[in-house]
Amino acid sequence: MTVLSPNGGQLIDAQTTFPITWIANDDIAVTRLDINLSTDGGASFNTVVAAGIPNTGSYLWSVNDTPTTRGRIRLIAYDANFQSAVDKSNADFTLRLA
Repeated sequence: MTVLSPNGGQLIDAQTTFPITWIANDDIAVTRLDINLSTDGGASFNTVVAAGIPNTGSYLWSVNDTPTTRGRIRLIAYDANFQSAVDKSNADFTLRLA
């Protein structure tokens, strides 16, 4: 499980769409992913961006109105045996009001 984007340093405008991209592999198969947003540099991931989505390698995120300079994305991948793998943005990105 690897978050490709946003992985830090991006400037993302609210009320736009932004592609979240990743790579997720498993010896059985990744059956679903959850995506969460942190606005406090990864201390917590309280905002659900998407839940139970297929492993397509990308998700078009409808960015909300939560401005922060400490945004991070966390992805959790699950396989058919309910095992999971987690990755998050390596550094903060900025969400700004348009």
